Amino acid sequence: MEQLENSIQAFLFATCGLYSANTLRIFAKQCEKKNMITILSRSYRCAATDGALLAPAIHIWSCHEKRLDKKVENDVSVFIRRCNDPVVADIPRFKIYSILNYPNKFFGQRFSPPIYTHKQHCVLCGKCGIHCPVQCICKDDEGYPLFDNEKCIHCYRCIHHCPKKALSLSKKRPPLKTLNDGCNWTE
Repeated sequence: MEQLENSIQAFLFATCGLYSANTLRIFAKQCEKKNMITILSRSYRCAATDGALLAPAIHIWSCHEKRLDKKVENDVSVFIRRCNDPVVADIPRFKIYSILNYPNKFFGQRFSPPIYTHKQHCVLCGKCGIHCPVQCICKDDEGYPLFDNEKCIHCYRCIHHCPKKALSLSKKRPPLKTLNDGCNWTE
């Protein structure tokens, strides 16, 4: 994207499993280079797609923060009010605790488990392929999902959208819980 001729005001937000680290700061600085001025930034704790699969018993990784809909609604109102004020950039401050995420980032970029198909559960509905944002799923000769691990971005949407829990990160068993099992979004 080229730099915008006229500056525009932006509301940046990130969703995160436990904390957003410096995601918003990095994004705000990139936007600033394009003449987009961040006037509000927020982080919302949402269900972690990988955490819900790897540790289904840990409730915080399977559900969104309480009253998320009200927080978003309130923040949008704040943003709209600030749009009428003189423009003051709001670049989030550096968060030192983000350093704690470096080992996770390092290993996460080098190791991501493959996705397995449990054929005895698969009903060949194709929902996994429909929900794949990078189209890395095709079908094998029998019609079962076949993954291109080079293209896969490990978002695990395919697993979470499978109605029969036929996909998992474990070769031995289907997932115990997926995000589509029901999380009260407004609790």
